Amino acid sequence: MVNQQLIDYCKSQLKSGYSPQTIRTALQNAGYPSQDIDDALAASGGKHITSSLLFLLILTLLVIAIGIFIALKAAQSPPADLTPAITIFNPEVAPGTELVLSVTITNTVDTQASGTLDVRLSGPLSSLGSTESFSLREQTTVPITIRLPADATPGTYDAEATITYGPLHKTTRAPFTVTTQEEAATPVATETLEETPLLEAERIQQTCPVSCDDLNFCTQDSCQGGVCVNTPITPCCGNRECEPGENEQTCGIDCSETTTPGQLRAQAEQQAPIDINQAIRTCHSLGQQNYVDICLSDISQLGNNKQACKDILETEIRDGCYIQFAFQTDFHACAEITSDAMRYNCEQIIRSNTYAPAG
Repeated sequence: MVNQQLIDYCKSQLKSGYSPQTIRTALQNAGYPSQDIDDALAASGGKHITSSLLFLLILTLLVIAIGIFIALKAAQSPPADLTPAITIFNPEVAPGTELVLSVTITNTVDTQASGTLDVRLSGPLSSLGSTESFSLREQTTVPITIRLPADATPGTYDAEATITYGPLHKTTRAPFTVTTQEEAATPVATETLEETPLLEAERIQQTCPVSCDDLNFCTQDSCQGGVCVNTPITPCCGNRECEPGENEQTCGIDCSETTTPGQLRAQAEQQAPIDINQAIRTCHSLGQQNYVDICLSDISQLGNNKQACKDILETEIRDGCYIQFAFQTDFHACAEITSDAMRYNCEQIIRSNTYAPAG
C-alpha cells in the first residue's frame, strides 16, 4: 500500500516547483525503497520515468536506429556489375609480330568501380600477357599489344582477359591464330616509304643508350651529341610542390591541400559531358603523365569527344582512345592512330558492314 506521507510529501514538493527526478533523488538518499517512491510520485501526479519505461524507451530508440541503418543501406548504390569483352584486331598473327587487341569493360550499374585487368595467352604462350588497372562508371576500353616470340608455334590459341574488382573475378576469351605466313598476319599500309640517308645528327644520336629516360617525370630527356641530357621542367606539376606559375586550377595535385588524384579524376569525369575543355584541363592538373593519359582516355568516352585523345602521350592508350570512336562510326579517327596494325584494323572496321552506319 502506498505510504500516504510519501504521497503528501511528493505533492507538496511538486507544488513548490521541484521536478519529479529531484524529489526521487532526495527520497532515495533518505533510504526509501524505489518502488514506494515510484508509487508515491504516480499517486501524486508527478511524471516519472520508471526503469521499465526507460528500458522500453531505449529499446524503441534502438529499433528506430536499426530501421534508419537498414534504409540507408538500401538507399546506397548497388555494387558494380562488370562484364569484360575482348576484341582482337588481327586474329591471324605471325610469329615475331604483335597481337593487337582491346578489352572493353561494361558496368551494368551506374556506380564508380575500379580494379585490375589481366590478359594472358593460352598454351605455350601463357608466359606472355599484360596487367593493367582500370576505373569506370559506365564503360572503358583498355588497349593491349602483345609481341609474340619469333619461334611461336603455328596454331590456334586463346587470349584470356580476367577482371578483378573487390572480391569478384570475371573472365572472357577470344581465339586467334598464329600463322606461318608473316604477310597474312602483319597488317600494314600499302605505301612504301622511301629510304632516306641518315642525317649526321641522327647518326650521332644513335650512339646514345636505347633510352635516356631517367625515370624522373620532372625532366625533359633527350640525346644530344651522343650524350643523354635530362633538362629540369619548371614548374613541374605533380612533384607535390606548388611552384611559381602553378595554382589550384592548373595543378590541383600540387596546390591543393585536400584534393587527391582520385578526386581530380572524378571531377574530370563529371565535367566531361558538360565541358570537355574544362575536363581536359582538370586531367592535366594531375601532373604525372601516366595519370593524365588514363584520365584523358576516360573522359573522351564519358564526354563522347575525341578531342581529349590527342593530348595522350602513351601511344597504346592514345590509339585505343581513337579506335573506340571508329566503333561509334567516327571513321576520321582512324587517321590519328599511330600503330600500323591498329590503323589497318581501324580501316577494316570502316569497310565492314557490321560497323558501317545503317543505310
